[in-house]
Order: sequence, then structure tokens, then C-alpha cells
Amino acid sequence: MQSGTSRRRFIPADFRIQTWEQLFPWYQQLLQVEIHSKEELQDWILKCDELKAIIDEERAWRFIRKTCNTTDETIAAEYLRFMTDIHPNVIEQDHLLSIQFYHCPFRKELTGQE
Repeated sequence: MQSGTSRRRFIPADFRIQTWEQLFPWYQQLLQVEIHSKEELQDWILKCDELKAIIDEERAWRFIRKTCNTTDETIAAEYLRFMTDIHPNVIEQDHLLSIQFYHCPFRKELTGQE
């Protein structure tokens, strides 16, 4: 039961995380973006944030379902699969996004630092 209260701009509204293989292309797309201005960087950040929010919400809902129904082995297995098959890859890809952000020459324009 996802809230769906915010509008998605990057990921389709009906996208649901089932496997790492279906999630990975979204990371690839973000990692391949060439950023040529402060505005493009801001748009890229919004897309990264949207992806991370979707992943965080999915992880949270799986945990909630698991803790609310401790006898359902299917729910427990879904949470465990997320944490073992998807989450480690998310951590790695988030790190790569952080590196891309750090090396972006327009990053300093966001804070006014030179």
C-alpha cells in the first residue's frame, strides 16, 4: 500500500520494485547524464531524490508489513529478499551518484561557494 501522495516526474507512477534488475536501469540513466549547467544539476538532483524516495518507501512498507504480520512467511521473505538482493546494490549505486555529484563543476554554484 504505497501512499502515492507526491507526483513523480522521473519514475512512472505505476513502477513497483520487485527485483534489482528492474531498478538498475534507473541508476544507469542517472549515472550517464552529462550535466552542463546549474539548472541541469538541480533537475538531476530531483531525479536522484525521487528514486531514493521510492526505494526508501518500498523498504519501509516491506518492514511495516513484516512487523505487523509476523506469522506470514511470504511477507518476511519479501522483506529479506529486498534487504539481501536489492538494498546492497542500492547502497553501491547511491555511492556512485554521490561521487558524480561531488565531481560536478556546477555543485559549488548551488551554495554560492567558489
